[in-house]
Amino acid sequence: MAKPNHQPFENWLLSEGTLTQDESHSLQEHLNDCEACRMLSGAIRDVDRELRTASVLSPAPGFVNRWQARMEADRLRLYRRQTFFIMMLSIGGAMFLLTWLAIVLYPVLQSPMPVLLAAVYELTSTFTFATAIGEALVTVLRTVVGVIPPTQWAAIWTAFVSLGALWFIALQRLTRPRRIIV
Repeated sequence: MAKPNHQPFENWLLSEGTLTQDESHSLQEHLNDCEACRMLSGAIRDVDRELRTASVLSPAPGFVNRWQARMEADRLRLYRRQTFFIMMLSIGGAMFLLTWLAIVLYPVLQSPMPVLLAAVYELTSTFTFATAIGEALVTVLRTVVGVIPPTQWAAIWTAFVSLGALWFIALQRLTRPRRIIV
């Protein structure tokens, strides 16, 4: 670790900018006295020379094709791994639910008569309830139709159709892909 008095000199050695005349003179005096900074300066010069003289390597022929094939293989491997994970999770969940269902239904399978009677009761009560609701709705509709004049019915239907058309237009504009003009 460098001593605190070396810090400005190390910064000057590593900086890419030009130094003032006073800074340059101070740096040269320090380099004459300090072995560590002299070694750092020499190492920086060696690295700089190596970087400047190094030749630029071009990729081997077919690099792009190999890279794209590797990326596609990686994507396919990830897709298969995710598919396997989801499939195992689904199978495990289905097995758990089937086991739970078998445990719950075991007593019913021993004696199905109470379940059948309960199902018949539920069906008849549901049918009776639906019939009562239907009769009540018919009565309300007959009353409403007799109270509201035909011109107001036309206005109500016009409003519903207008709102439906507005909804359809808004839905079309919101779901249509947008083009970005650059």
